[in-house]
Amino acid sequence: MRRILSSFILLVLLTTAATMTAAQSPDKILKRASKALGGEKVLQSVKSWRKTGRITRLKDGASGNFKEQAAQPNFYNALFDLNGFETETGYNGKSGWARDSRDGLRTLTGEASRDFGAEAAYKSARWFNYKKNKSKIVAGGKSVVNGKSADLLVLTTAKGVSVKMYFDAASGLPVREEIPAGDSTSVSDFSDYRQVNGVQEPFSITRKIGEDVYEIKLDQIAHNGQIAKDDFDFPKISGEPLPDIPSLLKELQTNEDRIEAILENYSFTQKSTSRELGKDGVLREKESETLQLSFYKGNRIRRLVEKNGKPLSEKEQIEEDKNVQRRVAEIEKEIAKKEARAAVAHSKTGAPDEDNRRISIAEVLRASRLVNPRRERFRRRDVVVFDFEPNPNFTLKTRKVF
Repeated sequence: MRRILSSFILLVLLTTAATMTAAQSPDKILKRASKALGGEKVLQSVKSWRKTGRITRLKDGASGNFKEQAAQPNFYNALFDLNGFETETGYNGKSGWARDSRDGLRTLTGEASRDFGAEAAYKSARWFNYKKNKSKIVAGGKSVVNGKSADLLVLTTAKGVSVKMYFDAASGLPVREEIPAGDSTSVSDFSDYRQVNGVQEPFSITRKIGEDVYEIKLDQIAHNGQIAKDDFDFPKISGEPLPDIPSLLKELQTNEDRIEAILENYSFTQKSTSRELGKDGVLREKESETLQLSFYKGNRIRRLVEKNGKPLSEKEQIEEDKNVQRRVAEIEKEIAKKEARAAVAHSKTGAPDEDNRRISIAEVLRASRLVNPRRERFRRRDVVVFDFEPNPNFTLKTRKVF
């Protein structure tokens, strides 16, 4: 009985020890990684870096030069060519872009822009600024990377981008990172660590993006060198001159003001059709409706005129017209309430009430500065692209530029 009890206690102790080993805190894992890489003080002293070498696409053997560089707080640039076909990406601290030899320059938008911004911040400063950037790091448990045990940590940014970091369980060195890239994920495996200015750096990287796998062999890594700001900014790739920007913006503003003025007299017809897939695999029309849409004091009015391809009956049309009249009355009441609330707010604070107010494109243009004009390709069309910044000369009280 004693022998059974002793065996049971030993089993509990071993299980508890294994659990404690597996459940290391993120702080402990990061401290161990920092020490393995050269120490936090040395790592924090690296404000910028540049890596150069050769890249090979494994599926066809295409190869060429590779360059990657970053600077704090969130500047990043990567450039490589495969048998002469160039691909480049950059983040200038505000916006991300990409260009290649086929599609030219394009600004990253949506999820691709959000993910690339997170990648730029992570690659320029690792995980050291995650608290300042309001990000969170949690433990992801044990994992296996290339046959070796690894600790997984997940860094999630304030915008919801999750970067997965894998650290070798034996050495503490980073062995893999997974970073979202729009509709795909960039997975990089690191090996062949060598010391550069007191920092352990991987000179061999295997990077998988989508279905393509690349092998990167670095021959030089430099820290804290001077990197031109233009390397991160949108490149000027078109020799065609830009149009006169002030005249273009003035024309755009005038056009938007004109659109706002004629909106009250604008209407259009919209037909919506719902279809259903039958058991025989044939798609059949189930029902449809035709609406007449117009605007009243900036609010859209919907008026049903046809159902299933047939005009409404006289009785149905009369009822529909009454619905439209009721909607107009509701709009008038809403406007009256807003005006009364605005009058009270103005009498107290001297500022207009902005709640639920419709903001027009014309006002957005007046409240913004369009900077960094450039030519790009967008959906196979040549376009002029700007970055938006707040206009300090715009006042909400008068909604005018002073």
